Amino acid sequence: MNKNKINEIMEETCFESLAYCCSLEKSCPIRDGVIKKLGLTKKDFMSLKETFNNNLHLMLKGGKNEL
Repeated sequence: MNKNKINEIMEETCFESLAYCCSLEKSCPIRDGVIKKLGLTKKDFMSLKETFNNNLHLMLKGGKNEL
């Protein structure tokens, strides 16, 4: 999947990124549809959310981004 297709799919989310989507505890057909279109599992999504969060904390502390 190319970058343009990924961006097109991400535009379907409320804020154009899964990074801002709620966790799986809340029901969201938009988030779930985007996860499916990207070929991710719900476990993949939660792992990415954890990575986003960890990198945000590192950047706020002045550390390096692990990505």
